[in-house]
Amino acid sequence: MSQTVGQALRRVRETLWASKIEAASVEARWLLEDVLDVDHAGLIAAAADTLDGRQLAQLDSFLEQRLAGRPIGRVLGWSEFYGRRFDVSDETLDPRADTETLIECVGDLFDRDAGLTFADIGTGTGAIGITLACEFPRATGVLTDISEGALEQARGNAKRHAVLDRITLAAGDMCAPLIDVEWSDLDLIVSNPPYIRSAEIAALDVSVRDHDPRLALDGGSDGLDAYRRLIADSPNHLKSGGWLVLEIGFDQSHSVQSLIEASLFLEFWEIRSDLGGNPRIAAAKRA
Repeated sequence: MSQTVGQALRRVRETLWASKIEAASVEARWLLEDVLDVDHAGLIAAAADTLDGRQLAQLDSFLEQRLAGRPIGRVLGWSEFYGRRFDVSDETLDPRADTETLIECVGDLFDRDAGLTFADIGTGTGAIGITLACEFPRATGVLTDISEGALEQARGNAKRHAVLDRITLAAGDMCAPLIDVEWSDLDLIVSNPPYIRSAEIAALDVSVRDHDPRLALDGGSDGLDAYRRLIADSPNHLKSGGWLVLEIGFDQSHSVQSLIEASLFLEFWEIRSDLGGNPRIAAAKRA
């Protein structure tokens, strides 16, 4: 049975909605755009066109994978973050819209023409660090990750967005690579560290539990292991007045704030909520 692009878009959207996928409209659009190899404007222009057999088969395959719990980014091989596409792999998290709150927070702390220096700790796809390099055209940054595969993915994404000349990639655990590449007196350190309690991973949604790398999820018994390390180590690399900006779990604001307030070198600044109203970002200033 033949279908026009418009009919297929409605079918996919309604099927995703029926499976309680919240971003059904956006995901349906992304699936069709990928099948047709067009952008949003191209998708609108093609609404009356008829999909051929190959395109229908590919679309149905994508839809079947998504309904089975495979994240949209892993179905397509890329995900959108802050209006840009980032390739993803099995060694990286699928960038999520909630993390865009971190970019907004940094945008409020620095002028866009600031020549800031920053580090993105545990960069994964590079979505945070590369987005900062794009949004701050005079910025330079170092992106660290314990996974060499993740760093290769970040390298490709940095090249795609034409910021590789302002990005250093460094392998290692947490802040340790900053010593090796001799980055200090930074204006900013950002991170979306692992923060899920170890015992809670088995109960996560299948799209996360079965597809995201455990290293990027497991925050230890109380979910705070990475925060303890970042709060202890970041002052060694930040200049006086520099900023530490961290993504946090929805129920971790009080715990992370307490860790910051116990630091001898950091001053707690704020907890910022995401668009869903959940505490999402903790910011602190180097004394």
